[in-house]
Amino acid sequence: MAPKKKELDAQLRDLAERHDALVEIVQRLATHTAVVALALRDPEAVPPPDLDAALTGISDINTALLTRSPAN
Repeated sequence: MAPKKKELDAQLRDLAERHDALVEIVQRLATHTAVVALALRDPEAVPPPDLDAALTGISDINTALLTRSPAN
C-alpha cells in the first residue's frame, strides 16, 4: 500500500531537517578548513588559538558524524 500523505509529509519534514543540519555542518567544515589552509600557506597569518579552534572544530565534526546513527 502506498504511503499516506501524513507519512510523506513527515518524511519530507525529516529530510528537510537533515538537509539543514548537513548544510550547517558543511559550512562549519568549510570555515575550519579555510583557517587550516591559510595557516599552512602562512603560519604567521593565523594565531595559534585560532588554528587550535579550527582543528578542534574539524575533529568535533568528524566525531559527531562517526557517532551519529544512520537512522538519525
